[in-house]
Amino acid sequence: MSVNSRVADLCGRSKEFLIELPLSELLQEIPDDRTESVLCTTLHSITSSKKQVLVAAGRYQSTIVYYILPLPADYHDHSVITSDIDRDHFLGISGKSPVMQEVYNFIEMAASTDSNVVVLGESGSGKELAAAAIHQLSRRQNNLFVRVNCAALTETLLESELFGHVKGAFTGAFKDHFGKFEYADKGTLFLDEIGEITPSMQAKLLRVLQEKVITRVGDNREIAVDVRIITATNKNLRQLVSKGVFREDLFYRLNVFPIHLPPLRERKSDIPLLVDHFISKFNAKTGKKISSCSHDTMRIIMAYCWPGNVRELENAIEHAFVLCKGSEIQTVDLPHELRVAVVRDGICAERKAGLEPTIHTSLIQPMVQNRFEMTKETIHDAITRHNGNKSAAARELGISKVGLWKKMKKLGL
Repeated sequence: MSVNSRVADLCGRSKEFLIELPLSELLQEIPDDRTESVLCTTLHSITSSKKQVLVAAGRYQSTIVYYILPLPADYHDHSVITSDIDRDHFLGISGKSPVMQEVYNFIEMAASTDSNVVVLGESGSGKELAAAAIHQLSRRQNNLFVRVNCAALTETLLESELFGHVKGAFTGAFKDHFGKFEYADKGTLFLDEIGEITPSMQAKLLRVLQEKVITRVGDNREIAVDVRIITATNKNLRQLVSKGVFREDLFYRLNVFPIHLPPLRERKSDIPLLVDHFISKFNAKTGKKISSCSHDTMRIIMAYCWPGNVRELENAIEHAFVLCKGSEIQTVDLPHELRVAVVRDGICAERKAGLEPTIHTSLIQPMVQNRFEMTKETIHDAITRHNGNKSAAARELGISKVGLWKKMKKLGL
């Protein structure tokens, strides 16, 4: 038996001492306060594949103990301790709103089975993070999580990427190539943008799901694979099925357990938490010491609809980090288009309701008053918002009326 440093530290003994002990005696070396109820350990058999098991003294031989963790009393056959996971930052997913707590519950349920899962949600909503969380909580966690973006590859390249190829299968195939199914054996294969694959690829994927075997391109030999499939899409697969674009039999194979990720506009209470998370992330990345956003900045962030979801919010905070020179992100540090959209939508909504606009146009004054930001579209939108009133448009843009006329003439407006 071989023992690593973590187990030695836990027992307070040297590896040389512990390595000579039978597994039953090794467990007795663990302090009493670390042996609550059962102990979970990853046992790697020297003669067989990895297995996630509960310790039973004398049950396994020729094993390597990699780690030992105390389990809570309500352990129900999970391979990791889920009760200690931060429910505000769930395995990389930030959100404490009720709708996200429900998503976390679905992720835990999906992780407890080996059924196929499809993660549904708009672009930028965190579908890959959800898929990775399912893998991390599952019995396959110690094997690979392999991601493939189905929309980024042509059909020929996608087939080779998924199933591999043999030497000479096509021009440029100078050697045998393992496919992602083989890499993900005993692990999880995440197929992003599954709605983009062609009917031909759908048929080949269906065969793998049914028969658990793959055939490399240019070969006729079948290779057995044990892979858990998680797919994701921002499209309505049922509609694609009804249109004849997506195979119905494949849809039902993949859609065993769907998980819907809400768009950011439907969980705005999570935005401050996400902002803090991204500020911490970019502080570490850039070496800056930004603490927060100003009150007006958060007003804009909370008012924006975020069509690009969490990914767009992350990009906006990163943009702000480039411009921010103090310890607090100001409105002018946010992307100009974002500020314009917030004020435009707010003014339009108030006018539609027959109210006088209360949104402060000063919130969208250009961060740098130069010709690069004064595009035709920016000026045209400002004039349109003010029903042709160029004085009001100039005030919104942070320039004089004469300056606006000059820019309009220069841009041919």
